[in-house]
Amino acid sequence: MKEITLTLKIITPLFMGGADQQPELRTQSINGVIRWWFRTIGGSFEDEKKLFGWGGENAKKGNVKISIIKSEELKATEFSKIFNNNGYPEQIGYNYFSFSLDQRFNKRQTDKIQRKYFNENRNFILKTTFTPLLNDEDIKKFLCALWCSIYLGNFGSRARRGFGSLIVTDIKGIEENFLSFIPKDNISEWLKKNIEIIKKVLSFSVIKVYKIKNTNINNIKSWVNEVQEGRNGKYLASRYNSSNLNQLQNLLNFMGFTLMAFRSYMKPDYDTAKNIIQGSKPQENKIERAIFGLPINFFFSSIKSKRHDGKLGVGAILNPVKTENGKETNLRRASPIIFKVIANKNNDFEGFIILVKKEFLPENIKLKLKNTEIKKPNYTLIDKYINTLKNMQLISEVF
Repeated sequence: MKEITLTLKIITPLFMGGADQQPELRTQSINGVIRWWFRTIGGSFEDEKKLFGWGGENAKKGNVKISIIKSEELKATEFSKIFNNNGYPEQIGYNYFSFSLDQRFNKRQTDKIQRKYFNENRNFILKTTFTPLLNDEDIKKFLCALWCSIYLGNFGSRARRGFGSLIVTDIKGIEENFLSFIPKDNISEWLKKNIEIIKKVLSFSVIKVYKIKNTNINNIKSWVNEVQEGRNGKYLASRYNSSNLNQLQNLLNFMGFTLMAFRSYMKPDYDTAKNIIQGSKPQENKIERAIFGLPINFFFSSIKSKRHDGKLGVGAILNPVKTENGKETNLRRASPIIFKVIANKNNDFEGFIILVKKEFLPENIKLKLKNTEIKKPNYTLIDKYINTLKNMQLISEVF
Protein backbone atom coordinates (compact mmCIF):
# COMPACT_ATOMS: atom_id res chain seq x y z
CA MET A 1 0.00 0.00 0.00
CA LYS A 2 1.14 3.52 -0.76
CA GLU A 3 1.71 5.80 2.23
CA ILE A 4 2.10 9.54 2.66
CA THR A 5 3.28 10.98 5.95
CA LEU A 6 2.86 14.63 6.96
CA THR A 7 4.44 16.32 9.95
CA LEU A 8 1.90 18.92 11.06
CA LYS A 9 2.67 21.93 13.23
CA ILE A 10 -0.05 23.58 15.32
CA ILE A 11 -0.15 27.31 14.50
CA THR A 12 -3.15 28.50 16.53
CA PRO A 13 -4.72 26.85 19.62
CA LEU A 14 -6.26 23.51 18.62
CA PHE A 15 -9.51 22.56 20.39
CA MET A 16 -10.14 18.97 19.35
CA GLY A 17 -11.72 16.29 21.52
CA GLY A 18 -14.60 13.89 22.09
CA ALA A 19 -18.00 14.37 23.69
CA ASP A 20 -16.40 15.32 27.02
CA GLN A 21 -14.41 18.08 25.20
CA GLN A 22 -11.12 16.86 26.68
CA PRO A 23 -8.14 17.41 24.33
CA GLU A 24 -7.72 14.48 21.97
CA LEU A 25 -6.43 14.17 18.41
CA ARG A 26 -9.19 12.34 16.56
CA THR A 27 -8.94 10.77 13.12
CA GLN A 28 -12.73 11.07 12.74
CA SER A 29 -12.56 14.83 13.14
CA ILE A 30 -9.71 15.23 10.66
CA ASN A 31 -11.30 12.86 8.16
CA GLY A 32 -14.59 14.77 8.40
CA VAL A 33 -12.91 18.06 7.50
CA ILE A 34 -11.09 16.51 4.54
CA ARG A 35 -14.32 14.94 3.29
CA TRP A 36 -16.16 18.28 3.55
CA TRP A 37 -13.48 19.97 1.48
CA PHE A 38 -13.64 17.16 -1.09
CA ARG A 39 -17.32 17.91 -1.65
CA THR A 40 -16.74 21.67 -1.62
CA ILE A 41 -14.09 21.62 -4.35
CA GLY A 42 -16.24 19.53 -6.69
CA GLY A 43 -15.51 15.90 -5.85
CA SER A 44 -18.19 13.55 -7.17
CA PHE A 45 -20.37 11.41 -4.92
CA GLU A 46 -18.98 8.22 -6.48
CA ASP A 47 -15.40 9.35 -5.88
CA GLU A 48 -16.30 10.35 -2.33
CA LYS A 49 -17.64 6.87 -1.61
CA LYS A 50 -14.58 5.29 -3.18
CA LEU A 51 -12.15 7.35 -1.13
CA PHE A 52 -13.99 7.75 2.19
CA GLY A 53 -16.50 4.89 2.24
CA TRP A 54 -20.13 5.12 3.33
CA GLY A 55 -22.37 4.04 6.20
CA GLY A 56 -25.89 2.73 6.59
CA GLU A 57 -27.16 -0.26 4.65
CA ASN A 58 -24.40 -2.03 2.70
CA ALA A 59 -21.81 0.09 4.50
CA LYS A 60 -18.29 -0.15 3.18
CA LYS A 61 -14.93 1.19 4.30
CA GLY A 62 -13.13 3.71 2.17
CA ASN A 63 -9.84 3.11 0.43
CA VAL A 64 -8.00 5.79 2.42
CA LYS A 65 -6.95 5.19 6.01
CA ILE A 66 -5.79 8.03 8.26
CA SER A 67 -3.79 7.49 11.43
CA ILE A 68 -2.24 9.92 13.90
CA ILE A 69 1.19 9.55 15.44
CA LYS A 70 2.28 11.83 18.26
CA SER A 71 5.79 12.88 17.34
CA GLU A 72 6.31 14.76 20.62
CA GLU A 73 4.50 15.34 23.88
CA LEU A 74 1.50 17.50 23.05
CA LYS A 75 0.78 19.96 25.83
CA ALA A 76 -2.82 20.78 26.81
CA THR A 77 -3.53 24.13 28.44
CA GLU A 78 -6.70 25.69 29.85
CA PHE A 79 -7.81 28.53 27.60
CA SER A 80 -8.30 32.04 28.91
CA LYS A 81 -9.84 35.10 27.34
CA ILE A 82 -8.16 38.47 27.80
CA PHE A 83 -9.44 40.37 30.84
CA ASN A 84 -9.09 44.02 31.83
CA ASN A 85 -7.69 45.30 35.13
CA ASN A 86 -11.10 44.95 36.76
CA GLY A 87 -11.30 41.28 35.84
CA TYR A 88 -13.88 41.58 33.03
CA PRO A 89 -13.41 40.40 29.42
CA GLU A 90 -12.04 43.03 27.05
CA GLN A 91 -14.29 43.94 24.12
CA ILE A 92 -11.75 42.82 21.53
CA GLY A 93 -11.71 40.61 18.46
CA TYR A 94 -9.72 37.82 20.11
CA ASN A 95 -12.40 37.38 22.79
CA TYR A 96 -15.13 37.66 20.14
CA PHE A 97 -13.64 34.75 18.20
CA SER A 98 -13.21 32.64 21.34
CA PHE A 99 -16.38 33.49 23.28
CA SER A 100 -17.47 29.84 23.76
CA LEU A 101 -14.02 28.56 24.72
CA ASP A 102 -13.86 30.50 27.98
CA GLN A 103 -17.39 31.23 29.20
CA ARG A 104 -16.46 33.30 32.25
CA PHE A 105 -18.05 36.74 32.61
CA ASN A 106 -15.32 37.75 35.02
CA LYS A 107 -11.90 36.37 35.88
CA ARG A 108 -12.95 35.23 39.35
CA GLN A 109 -15.67 32.84 38.20
CA THR A 110 -14.95 29.17 38.78
CA ASP A 111 -18.22 27.58 37.62
CA LYS A 112 -17.90 28.38 33.90
CA ILE A 113 -16.34 26.26 31.16
CA GLN A 114 -12.74 26.86 30.15
CA ARG A 115 -11.84 24.51 27.32
CA LYS A 116 -8.42 22.92 27.16
CA TYR A 117 -6.45 23.08 23.92
CA PHE A 118 -3.29 21.72 22.31
CA ASN A 119 -0.60 24.38 22.43
CA GLU A 120 0.91 26.14 19.44
CA ASN A 121 4.31 25.14 18.01
CA ARG A 122 3.77 21.45 18.78
CA ASN A 123 3.94 18.76 16.11
CA PHE A 124 2.15 15.53 15.32
CA ILE A 125 2.33 13.15 12.35
CA LEU A 126 -0.57 12.31 10.06
CA LYS A 127 -0.11 9.10 8.09
CA THR A 128 -2.35 8.43 5.09
CA THR A 129 -2.49 4.94 3.57
CA PHE A 130 -4.02 4.21 0.17
CA THR A 131 -5.22 0.74 -0.89
CA PRO A 132 -4.18 -0.69 -4.29
CA LEU A 133 -7.75 -0.08 -5.51
CA LEU A 134 -6.91 3.61 -5.93
CA ASN A 135 -5.07 4.83 -9.01
CA ASP A 136 -2.88 7.93 -9.27
CA GLU A 137 -5.83 10.14 -10.25
CA ASP A 138 -7.81 9.00 -7.22
CA ILE A 139 -4.88 9.82 -4.96
CA LYS A 140 -4.46 13.24 -6.59
CA LYS A 141 -8.11 14.05 -5.87
CA PHE A 142 -7.68 13.08 -2.24
CA LEU A 143 -4.50 15.16 -1.95
CA CYS A 144 -6.38 18.19 -3.30
CA ALA A 145 -8.95 17.84 -0.50
CA LEU A 146 -6.21 17.24 2.07
CA TRP A 147 -4.34 20.37 0.97
CA CYS A 148 -7.52 22.48 1.13
CA SER A 149 -8.41 21.18 4.59
CA ILE A 150 -4.99 22.27 5.88
CA TYR A 151 -4.51 25.58 4.05
CA LEU A 152 -8.05 26.86 3.43
CA GLY A 153 -9.59 25.40 6.57
CA ASN A 154 -8.84 24.70 10.21
CA PHE A 155 -9.62 21.88 12.64
CA GLY A 156 -11.56 21.48 15.88
CA SER A 157 -13.85 23.92 17.71
CA ARG A 158 -13.99 27.54 16.46
CA ALA A 159 -12.21 26.38 13.32
CA ARG A 160 -13.91 29.03 11.20
CA ARG A 161 -12.74 31.70 13.59
CA GLY A 162 -9.01 31.12 13.23
CA PHE A 163 -8.42 28.38 15.80
CA GLY A 164 -6.98 24.97 14.90
CA SER A 165 -4.74 26.21 12.08
CA LEU A 166 -2.03 23.76 10.98
CA ILE A 167 0.84 23.78 8.51
CA VAL A 168 3.00 21.01 7.07
CA THR A 169 6.69 21.13 8.01
CA ASP A 170 7.74 17.82 6.44
CA ILE A 171 6.28 15.36 3.96
CA LYS A 172 7.33 11.82 3.00
CA GLY A 173 5.99 9.46 0.36
CA ILE A 174 5.55 11.95 -2.49
CA GLU A 175 7.62 14.59 -4.17
CA GLU A 176 6.20 18.10 -4.22
CA ASN A 177 5.91 18.12 -7.99
CA PHE A 178 2.10 18.11 -7.91
CA LEU A 179 0.99 20.19 -4.92
CA SER A 180 3.35 21.98 -2.57
CA PHE A 181 2.49 21.17 1.05
CA ILE A 182 5.19 23.25 2.73
CA PRO A 183 4.49 27.04 2.66
CA LYS A 184 6.97 29.22 0.77
CA ASP A 185 8.13 32.70 1.80
CA ASN A 186 5.57 34.44 -0.41
CA ILE A 187 2.54 32.71 1.07
CA SER A 188 -0.04 34.49 -1.13
CA GLU A 189 1.62 33.47 -4.39
CA TRP A 190 2.15 29.96 -3.05
CA LEU A 191 -1.56 29.68 -2.15
CA LYS A 192 -2.68 30.96 -5.54
CA LYS A 193 -0.43 28.57 -7.46
CA ASN A 194 -1.68 25.54 -5.53
CA ILE A 195 -5.35 26.49 -5.82
CA GLU A 196 -4.96 26.86 -9.58
CA ILE A 197 -3.51 23.33 -9.72
CA ILE A 198 -6.42 21.98 -7.68
CA LYS A 199 -8.95 23.65 -10.02
CA LYS A 200 -7.51 21.67 -12.91
CA VAL A 201 -8.16 18.41 -11.06
CA LEU A 202 -11.51 19.24 -9.41
CA SER A 203 -13.45 22.15 -10.88
CA PHE A 204 -15.07 24.58 -8.43
CA SER A 205 -16.22 28.21 -8.38
CA VAL A 206 -17.34 28.76 -4.80
CA ILE A 207 -14.06 29.78 -3.13
CA LYS A 208 -12.45 33.20 -2.77
CA VAL A 209 -9.30 33.99 -0.79
CA TYR A 210 -8.29 37.38 0.66
CA LYS A 211 -5.13 38.39 2.50
CA ILE A 212 -4.96 40.73 5.49
CA LYS A 213 -2.71 43.66 4.50
CA ASN A 214 -0.56 44.07 7.60
CA THR A 215 0.83 47.43 6.48
CA ASN A 216 -2.56 49.18 6.29
CA ILE A 217 -4.05 48.55 9.73
CA ASN A 218 -4.21 52.30 10.44
CA ASN A 219 -7.08 52.46 7.93
CA ILE A 220 -9.26 50.56 10.40
CA LYS A 221 -10.65 53.73 12.03
CA SER A 222 -11.94 55.08 8.71
CA TRP A 223 -13.40 51.68 7.90
CA VAL A 224 -15.27 51.55 11.24
CA ASN A 225 -16.69 55.04 10.68
CA GLU A 226 -17.96 53.99 7.27
CA VAL A 227 -19.61 50.68 8.17
CA GLN A 228 -21.07 51.92 11.48
CA GLU A 229 -22.55 55.16 10.20
CA GLY A 230 -25.88 55.80 11.93
CA ARG A 231 -25.41 53.09 14.56
CA ASN A 232 -25.31 53.56 18.30
CA GLY A 233 -25.53 51.42 21.40
CA LYS A 234 -23.99 50.97 24.81
CA TYR A 235 -21.75 48.13 23.68
CA LEU A 236 -21.04 49.25 20.11
CA ALA A 237 -17.70 47.67 19.14
CA SER A 238 -15.92 50.62 17.55
CA ARG A 239 -12.51 50.99 19.21
CA TYR A 240 -9.42 49.24 17.93
CA ASN A 241 -5.85 49.90 19.07
CA SER A 242 -3.42 49.41 16.19
CA SER A 243 -0.71 46.85 16.84
CA ASN A 244 1.90 44.75 15.06
CA LEU A 245 0.07 42.02 13.15
CA ASN A 246 3.19 39.83 12.96
CA GLN A 247 2.25 38.53 16.40
CA LEU A 248 -0.29 35.70 16.36
CA GLN A 249 -2.70 37.00 18.99
CA ASN A 250 -2.73 40.47 17.45
CA LEU A 251 -3.53 39.00 14.03
CA LEU A 252 -6.48 37.00 15.39
CA ASN A 253 -7.57 40.06 17.35
CA PHE A 254 -7.57 42.23 14.21
CA MET A 255 -9.55 39.72 12.14
CA GLY A 256 -12.02 39.20 14.97
CA PHE A 257 -12.48 42.94 15.41
CA THR A 258 -13.43 43.47 11.76
CA LEU A 259 -16.24 40.91 12.08
CA MET A 260 -17.35 42.15 15.50
CA ALA A 261 -17.41 45.80 14.46
CA PHE A 262 -19.20 45.08 11.17
CA ARG A 263 -21.99 43.14 12.92
CA SER A 264 -22.29 45.28 16.07
CA TYR A 265 -25.78 46.88 16.42
CA MET A 266 -26.35 46.28 12.72
CA LYS A 267 -29.37 48.04 11.27
CA PRO A 268 -32.10 47.08 10.55
CA ASP A 269 -31.31 43.63 12.03
CA TYR A 270 -31.05 45.02 15.55
CA ASP A 271 -34.49 46.65 15.39
CA THR A 272 -36.08 43.67 13.62
CA ALA A 273 -34.93 41.20 16.27
CA LYS A 274 -35.93 43.53 19.10
CA ASN A 275 -39.44 44.03 17.66
CA ILE A 276 -39.96 40.28 17.27
CA ILE A 277 -38.78 39.55 20.81
CA GLN A 278 -41.11 42.26 22.16
CA GLY A 279 -44.03 40.77 20.25
CA SER A 280 -44.28 43.59 17.70
CA LYS A 281 -44.51 43.07 13.96
CA PRO A 282 -41.24 44.11 12.26
CA GLN A 283 -41.25 46.17 9.08
CA GLU A 284 -39.46 43.33 7.30
CA ASN A 285 -38.96 39.73 8.46
CA LYS A 286 -35.31 39.61 7.47
CA ILE A 287 -32.12 39.41 9.52
CA GLU A 288 -29.28 39.77 7.07
CA ARG A 289 -26.45 38.97 9.48
CA ALA A 290 -27.75 35.38 9.60
CA ILE A 291 -25.55 34.82 6.53
CA PHE A 292 -22.50 34.91 8.84
CA GLY A 293 -23.58 31.67 10.54
CA LEU A 294 -26.28 30.26 12.80
CA PRO A 295 -27.56 30.13 15.50
CA ILE A 296 -27.44 33.77 16.64
CA ASN A 297 -28.14 34.70 20.25
CA PHE A 298 -29.96 38.03 20.60
CA PHE A 299 -30.13 39.69 24.01
CA PHE A 300 -31.54 43.11 24.85
CA SER A 301 -30.75 44.50 28.28
CA SER A 302 -32.91 47.52 27.41
CA ILE A 303 -36.10 45.41 27.49
CA LYS A 304 -37.26 45.69 31.09
CA SER A 305 -38.34 42.18 31.94
CA LYS A 306 -37.04 40.15 34.86
CA ARG A 307 -35.40 36.83 34.05
CA HIS A 308 -35.35 33.76 36.28
CA ASP A 309 -32.03 34.93 37.74
CA GLY A 310 -33.55 38.27 38.79
CA LYS A 311 -31.65 40.36 36.23
CA LEU A 312 -33.23 42.58 33.59
CA GLY A 313 -33.22 41.79 29.90
CA VAL A 314 -34.75 39.46 27.32
CA GLY A 315 -33.18 37.28 24.67
CA ALA A 316 -34.00 34.75 21.96
CA ILE A 317 -32.13 32.55 19.50
CA LEU A 318 -32.32 32.68 15.70
CA ASN A 319 -32.11 29.08 14.48
CA PRO A 320 -32.45 27.03 11.32
CA VAL A 321 -35.36 24.64 11.96
CA LYS A 322 -36.14 21.28 10.40
CA THR A 323 -39.66 19.84 10.77
CA GLU A 324 -40.26 16.09 10.57
CA ASN A 325 -43.42 14.27 11.67
CA GLY A 326 -44.67 17.45 13.27
CA LYS A 327 -41.54 17.83 15.43
CA GLU A 328 -39.16 20.75 15.07
CA THR A 329 -35.40 20.30 15.46
CA ASN A 330 -33.00 23.22 15.80
CA LEU A 331 -29.98 23.01 13.53
CA ARG A 332 -26.73 24.89 12.96
CA ARG A 333 -25.24 26.48 9.87
CA ALA A 334 -21.50 27.11 9.89
CA SER A 335 -20.26 30.47 8.69
CA PRO A 336 -19.34 30.75 4.98
CA ILE A 337 -16.30 32.76 6.13
CA ILE A 338 -13.19 31.02 7.46
CA PHE A 339 -10.46 33.07 9.13
CA LYS A 340 -7.08 31.47 8.57
CA VAL A 341 -3.53 31.95 9.86
CA ILE A 342 -0.56 30.54 7.92
CA ALA A 343 3.11 30.70 8.83
CA ASN A 344 6.15 30.05 6.61
CA LYS A 345 9.44 28.43 7.65
CA ASN A 346 10.61 31.77 9.09
CA ASN A 347 7.54 31.78 11.36
CA ASP A 348 6.13 34.86 9.63
CA PHE A 349 2.37 34.91 10.25
CA GLU A 350 -0.15 36.02 7.66
CA GLY A 351 -3.92 36.19 7.98
CA PHE A 352 -6.44 35.20 5.33
CA ILE A 353 -10.20 35.31 4.87
CA ILE A 354 -11.61 32.33 2.98
CA LEU A 355 -15.12 32.73 1.57
CA VAL A 356 -17.05 29.60 0.54
CA LYS A 357 -20.25 30.57 -1.28
CA LYS A 358 -22.35 27.42 -1.22
CA GLU A 359 -26.15 27.15 -0.78
CA PHE A 360 -26.80 28.67 2.63
CA LEU A 361 -29.85 26.63 3.66
CA PRO A 362 -31.83 23.92 1.80
CA GLU A 363 -35.42 24.69 0.80
CA ASN A 364 -36.90 22.40 3.48
CA ILE A 365 -35.12 24.24 6.32
CA LYS A 366 -36.83 27.29 7.84
CA LEU A 367 -35.28 30.14 9.77
CA LYS A 368 -37.06 31.11 13.00
CA LEU A 369 -36.73 33.65 15.81
CA LYS A 370 -39.15 33.16 18.72
CA ASN A 371 -41.62 31.23 16.52
CA THR A 372 -41.48 33.94 13.83
CA GLU A 373 -40.32 32.74 10.43
CA ILE A 374 -37.49 34.84 9.01
CA LYS A 375 -36.58 35.22 5.34
CA LYS A 376 -33.42 33.40 4.37
CA PRO A 377 -30.47 35.72 3.72
CA ASN A 378 -28.40 35.98 0.56
CA TYR A 379 -24.70 36.82 0.29
CA THR A 380 -25.18 40.58 -0.15
CA LEU A 381 -24.04 41.41 3.38
CA ILE A 382 -20.90 39.27 3.19
CA ASP A 383 -20.07 40.88 -0.15
CA LYS A 384 -20.41 44.27 1.55
CA TYR A 385 -18.12 43.18 4.40
CA ILE A 386 -15.46 42.01 1.94
CA ASN A 387 -15.79 45.00 -0.40
CA THR A 388 -15.54 47.61 2.35
CA LEU A 389 -12.36 45.95 3.63
CA LYS A 390 -10.96 45.88 0.09
CA ASN A 391 -11.88 49.53 -0.54
CA MET A 392 -10.01 50.58 2.61
CA GLN A 393 -7.06 48.43 1.49
CA LEU A 394 -7.29 46.32 4.64
CA ILE A 395 -7.41 43.15 2.54
CA SER A 396 -6.37 42.18 -0.99
CA GLU A 397 -7.68 39.42 -3.24
CA VAL A 398 -5.42 36.38 -3.63
CA PHE A 399 -7.70 34.10 -5.61
